[in-house]
Amino acid sequence: MEIFSNKILEIPNINTIFKLKLNFIKMKSIYLREANSEKMRVHSEKGYIQRMQQFAERDEPFTLSLFKETGRLHSQTDFYNTYDAEVPKDCTNVMVYFGGSHIYLLSDGTWQIPNEDMRVTTDRVEELEEILYNKTKNNLK
Repeated sequence: MEIFSNKILEIPNINTIFKLKLNFIKMKSIYLREANSEKMRVHSEKGYIQRMQQFAERDEPFTLSLFKETGRLHSQTDFYNTYDAEVPKDCTNVMVYFGGSHIYLLSDGTWQIPNEDMRVTTDRVEELEEILYNKTKNNLK
């Protein structure tokens, strides 16, 4: 029976620890900035503000599942009144995510994201959430 192993324990170097801590501080400030931005809205959502504060406190990494959790469904009218943004005529609802990214639900049951280059329309909202997540994640770097 072998009592001791010949393996050497790997201790993370100080640069790795520093980078992790720096990333935590950065994400915490981003979540709190998002919460403060929501507080400034006329029709702010207290549940969303609390969620952002919880993400900041728990050291949550920015993942696709977290991004999906930030989604809030608005009627076309509520979206216009809250964000003062135009929507397509055939839009019935708008899903709003972290950072103000949004997806339109059209009257034919398809989803559409407004995009400067082209409009992407599909019946699977998950595809569009992934596109918005990647775009948002790249903007956080």
